[in-house]
Amino acid sequence: MKALICTAMALALLAVGIHPASAHGGAKGKAVKLKGEIVDLQCFMTHKESGQGAGHIKCARLCINKGLPIGFKAENGKVYLLLGEEHDNIQEYAAKNVGVPTTIEGTLIEHDGIRAIQVETGEAHDEGTKEEKPKAAGAGESKP
Repeated sequence: MKALICTAMALALLAVGIHPASAHGGAKGKAVKLKGEIVDLQCFMTHKESGQGAGHIKCARLCINKGLPIGFKAENGKVYLLLGEEHDNIQEYAAKNVGVPTTIEGTLIEHDGIRAIQVETGEAHDEGTKEEKPKAAGAGESKP
């Protein structure tokens, strides 16, 4: 009976155009602007000396495109998990800008010892172009 009620509620939300993910609300945190470098966390953690920087870009892009975790090593010495807004994927943006000095703006979220930044914009300093983080296909639309 509970399963039937939950299913009915989910269908009702979809019928009025509300995606269940939007029920989470926006990220609660502090607005930040940080300078640093996007890194693939797999290599960053396991290859201390060589898992970052310009010499690691090709490998980092492969790792990010495989879906491995993405991070940001800030000039303040802290490393953050990178997240897209709501449930958007940040993979394409990160792969394009990995390994070069970058400034990102977004919301700092801390939960159970993990620091993350939900990225809104970023600027890679070698290209000097500021861009909005691309939205996932169909972002903002209701999903069946």
